[in-house]
Amino acid sequence: MVISFSNDIAWRQLVDHGEVVTFRKSRRKNPNGKTWCNRGRGQTKEFDVVIEEIGQAKPIHSHLEDYVSLSGFDDCYDWIRAIESLNGSKPEFGWLYRVKPVPGTELPSLANPV
Repeated sequence: MVISFSNDIAWRQLVDHGEVVTFRKSRRKNPNGKTWCNRGRGQTKEFDVVIEEIGQAKPIHSHLEDYVSLSGFDDCYDWIRAIESLNGSKPEFGWLYRVKPVPGTELPSLANPV
């Protein structure tokens, strides 16, 4: 099942640093393993990734602080605001996932970001 990144900050973290930790309101049916990613629902495939479920978390500082450096956001507060924006409100809880490109994958250039 595809994993979509409509937030530019998270997308840039994945492409620039080869890894991102992302918060998802719903648990993935297949929480671990290989899939592919895109820039938003209904968009075309960008590249293959490996997903690892970290675990359930609340969108609060104490649950996110260990992962904020891999989220792409400057701090937990910016990350929480993005979670609220993407979901329409702040979810009570969700799941954290570590996403990495499949080894050897050629990543898109951000010289001309979408």
